[in-house]
Amino acid sequence: MTRQAAPQPLDTPLTRRSVLGALAALPAAFHAPTRADDTGPLKIAQSTALSGPLGELGQAMHQGAKAGFAAINAKGGVNGRLIELTVADDGYDVKRAGPCEGFY
Repeated sequence: MTRQAAPQPLDTPLTRRSVLGALAALPAAFHAPTRADDTGPLKIAQSTALSGPLGELGQAMHQGAKAGFAAINAKGGVNGRLIELTVADDGYDVKRAGPCEGFY
């Protein structure tokens, strides 16, 4: 039969702060990272005034976004995923902008 060594005292005393810190870090130790669906295109939604009093500004913003995303897509997208832009015209009107939230 072999003898087990007697437990050695801790070099540093256990404090409330060290115990709470260890308990706070515990969930991170068991956290399994989750990933979004990274197989399809990146979908970006835009609600802007394509008509109404600021229609010209909204159309310019939309055309700029389309041009920027087209340039990125021409280079292979983001990490191999193309960008897909979906737009909803809110007409710079609050009543029309409300239904746009379900559009995405």
